Amino acid sequence: MGQFSELWMYCKETLEVVRRRLFLFVPRLLMTGLVFVFIMLAVGTILVRRLSGGGMFGLPLALVIFTGLFMLVHLIVESGQINLFARAAAGNSVGMQDFREGVRRFTGRVFIGGVLYILIILITGFIIVMFFAIPFLNILAIIGAFIVMLAVSVFLSAWKAALAFKDLGVVEAFGDSFRFAKEYFWPLALVVFIRGLFDGNNNNRGQRGGQGGGLNIGGLDVNLNLPGVNMLGMDTGSMMQLGSIMALMAVIPLAALAALVTILATVYLDQLVFVIYTRRENLG
Repeated sequence: MGQFSELWMYCKETLEVVRRRLFLFVPRLLMTGLVFVFIMLAVGTILVRRLSGGGMFGLPLALVIFTGLFMLVHLIVESGQINLFARAAAGNSVGMQDFREGVRRFTGRVFIGGVLYILIILITGFIIVMFFAIPFLNILAIIGAFIVMLAVSVFLSAWKAALAFKDLGVVEAFGDSFRFAKEYFWPLALVVFIRGLFDGNNNNRGQRGGQGGGLNIGGLDVNLNLPGVNMLGMDTGSMMQLGSIMALMAVIPLAALAALVTILATVYLDQLVFVIYTRRENLG
């Protein structure tokens, strides 16, 4: 059987896995729901203050606090999700108890792994950026940046699966993921590329300089720098005009739909990686 025929078999199996275990979607749905609740509260507060002539004092600090809380919640959700994916791939049922077990077992290693992953991406990106300084290599550098970043993502795509199934340390899990990806590179590259289309990892965010103030909600980039609006508190002169707030509120339903589609797709694709790892490593 060819590797892509094998991948198709895994895709069909994964579809059945998630169909029978809808709890797999619950943690990310709840996390995204909390984000939208905060956005609605923030927009409502801003609207009331603007209509009453109040200032925006304390908003930047609130956003900083929210960002920190969101990162903490995201860490907890992803740690618990690992255990859910592993148990589902092994043919077991999943529930809140399994989520809590994942949080207890993997939070520390997921945090360290996330930091290490970011460092690898930053170092790789820095090396690539140096080639942009050479005029006749600009186009090649752009192509090379995409290929290299995709390759790094592929080689590290199974580190969480290795963490869960083999109870490895972070460095050992990265190494095991590299070994595994070498043996099944092109099918995994397709999975990683498609997933990146949903969560934005395939976007070259480094070219967005000067366009800060955006928010990625479920894979949809919502630009908060609408006319007169800067959610980071940078534009103090014309901040939070009523028309801009209303425009942001109009975007929220579209962002909610995009978030739902993204959650469905990314949970399925993440589970697919765990199924592939489980079957090819004969772990379940």
